[in-house]
Amino acid sequence: MNQLNVLMMGGRRCGKTSALASLFQIMKDDEKINNIFTVSDITNNVEGQEALSDKIKELKNMLTYYNSKVFMVDNSPTREYLTYTLRLRMKNYHNIELAFTDVSGEVYRANAAGSEKEAVREKINNCNVFIVVVDAPYLMECDPQTCDAVNAIDPITDFLKNINESKIGEPKLVVFAPIKCEKWVKDENDEGKRNLWDKFYKAYSVLIKALRKEKNLTLLYLPMQTAGSIQFKEMKDAYILFNPENEWNGRKCCRLGTEMIRDSEGNIRKKTELDELKPDNDAVIIQGKHGVTRPFTWFEIDKNADAEHLYSPKDCEQLPFHILNFYVDTLKRERQKEIDKNENEKSWFRKLLDRIGITEKEYNEFTRTMEELNDSGMIKTYPDGIRYI
Repeated sequence: MNQLNVLMMGGRRCGKTSALASLFQIMKDDEKINNIFTVSDITNNVEGQEALSDKIKELKNMLTYYNSKVFMVDNSPTREYLTYTLRLRMKNYHNIELAFTDVSGEVYRANAAGSEKEAVREKINNCNVFIVVVDAPYLMECDPQTCDAVNAIDPITDFLKNINESKIGEPKLVVFAPIKCEKWVKDENDEGKRNLWDKFYKAYSVLIKALRKEKNLTLLYLPMQTAGSIQFKEMKDAYILFNPENEWNGRKCCRLGTEMIRDSEGNIRKKTELDELKPDNDAVIIQGKHGVTRPFTWFEIDKNADAEHLYSPKDCEQLPFHILNFYVDTLKRERQKEIDKNENEKSWFRKLLDRIGITEKEYNEFTRTMEELNDSGMIKTYPDGIRYI
């Protein structure tokens, strides 16, 4: 079966795997979605790759454990290319597979090897859909230099600004997906949504302007709440605690005033004479000739959240919906071109059918399914904070 390749790009530790896990969970659990789609995770997990179902359990356990604390979320970076494959079955007639590849954040380093960068360009050439994941707290709370470094805006711009270089004219979709954004997009927070959009547009303006010059390119802005009840609390300078005689030895932590310290799990105690706090070298991001030290981001559980449903992701399912919508719209447009020009079997419409792995009859069913999703309002756009650029 053919797979539709989706390339996910974003800074280290921005939460791409959590976003995919929440996407999978919503599509599995939502009864309305299940009347149209069923979804299964068919990923061939490699060593060290966490299954999406395990990631969901981890998220749920974290929310329960950290309730009433101020804490850090998982800070383990992806050091290899990982691919997660979801199979969507539309009613009873056809499967479509979406293969999400997470680009290792290591490739955005200033000293990344040329072979590493070439591997990314090769993956770009084999994709028509790109997800640029935006770490919202760094976008909203940090100075532009730190935001650029943490979100790898300049390196991603360099990779994507000539996106049509090898396949000129092929339709492509680029989705900008702010995550960890609950504080700004929750419920009726219209001002927060506007502020998030304004900050995003300013930070990514160079890339957006470059992409707008390309032909057959669709740009989408899609904030996703990957946990629902977690909200950004504050930024603190990044430290590691060293004290061989204490169980906190080697833990990430921050200062609270002059006497107190807090570890990554939200535990707080008084600093002792044997405690040595050293800057976390892993928080340094080399950008050009200079280094930027990323502060630690700290979160808390929304005090108004339902204690029985702390894990309540929102809008993550919109990502595959809009990806499929993009393909349907493209097929419709190319089908009309084929009719108008009386093209033969080498038309882009036929090539795209082969790429998706469906027949012309199945294309008609695919189109009707997506029209049903649109007509029912299940595919969201503005004013839900989701918009085409």
